[in-house]
Amino acid sequence: MEKIVIEGIVKLESEDGGLCLVDYDFSEESDGTFFVRLFSWDDTKEHSTIRMMEGKRVRVTVEIVE
Repeated sequence: MEKIVIEGIVKLESEDGGLCLVDYDFSEESDGTFFVRLFSWDDTKEHSTIRMMEGKRVRVTVEIVE
């Protein structure tokens, strides 16, 4: 099974009056051919899941299953 592993430090920006938190630059490769963006939408503006990642190194793994 093939997989792509990328790591980065989560740096969040607030949008839509705090309803959306996003990291546009998470682990963008230097050639810009593959990248991951992290988004959170929360009507309560708590964003508990993504906030626990803020400022920390995070690893995202994409596995090709077929």
